[in-house]
Amino acid sequence: MRTRLVASLGLCALLLAGCSSAPPNKPEPIEVTVTVTLPNGQPGRDLQLMMLPTSSEQMQGGGKTDAKGTVKTKITPGKYTYAFDGAPASVPKKYHSNDAANSIDVTPTSTSIELKLAN
Repeated sequence: MRTRLVASLGLCALLLAGCSSAPPNKPEPIEVTVTVTLPNGQPGRDLQLMMLPTSSEQMQGGGKTDAKGTVKTKITPGKYTYAFDGAPASVPKKYHSNDAANSIDVTPTSTSIELKLAN
């Protein structure tokens, strides 16, 4: 009986060890500086930028641009679409909502991104 108990416990331990697996590695967030330039060549000041992930493995980023049209944000590498929330008339309408046409790829080595808006 004791031998059966030890064998059963050993089998359970092996099964449990085989079932435990580490979750898949998610990419580490990186800090990037995004610079926004308006169609007239001026910096995109005081704009609320939204960096929207195209995968559940990524994290959303964005923030409010400064006087130079830049914002620092933490995001994970991957493809993103971008839009501007509550954008003024100086930002063309095609950038006011989430659209696949407004997309960028962020690589693990990205440190700066330039968004040059066009009419």
